[in-house]
Amino acid sequence: MGLSGRPKITDFFTSKPPFFGSKVQYLCLNYFHQYSDIELSNLLSWFSRLKYVSLSFSCITDKGFKALAECCPSLKKVRLPCCHSITDSGISFLLQNCGELASLCTSFCSKITGIGFLGCPKTLTKLEAIGCKFKPEGIKAVVNGGGMNHLILSAGFGVAGGGCIDTEAVMTISKGCPVLKKLINRGYHIDGSSIEQK
Repeated sequence: MGLSGRPKITDFFTSKPPFFGSKVQYLCLNYFHQYSDIELSNLLSWFSRLKYVSLSFSCITDKGFKALAECCPSLKKVRLPCCHSITDSGISFLLQNCGELASLCTSFCSKITGIGFLGCPKTLTKLEAIGCKFKPEGIKAVVNGGGMNHLILSAGFGVAGGGCIDTEAVMTISKGCPVLKKLINRGYHIDGSSIEQK
């Protein structure tokens, strides 16, 4: 279900029967930057069976993100590009409460350093973190679950936001991701033992 562009989501939902939200598994709330955490939390409480949610360019904070994880424990795919109010605390809460999460996009979430991935479940197999300022300990946290097979850490990787994966990071990733199939970094595509320029 896509609600992007609706002027007032509360008006939309008051017109629906109570059981409506419980059947929805896909929800797109991109560009909902005019809604507070409380409004988003109230909305998300309708969707207990949600499997996929996209909140690109929204103003959701860790508080709203925690409400998402509590209301929708069966999430498998979450997209958060350019959600600049989300921190490692919100990511940690999501991973602890959504045991089926398989795919996560945190690209250009400027406050995420990777620390929130500590205790990352093996179910998380795909992470897109383009432009995130991951610290070395953040990289270790990301790969500690051992299930990652698709990792995108391009453009802006590193503490200063402009570095690229160094030898130490590659070693950490290779040791922590025994089933890794694809690693993409700053225009280079690493697939298995080969490195190709994209």
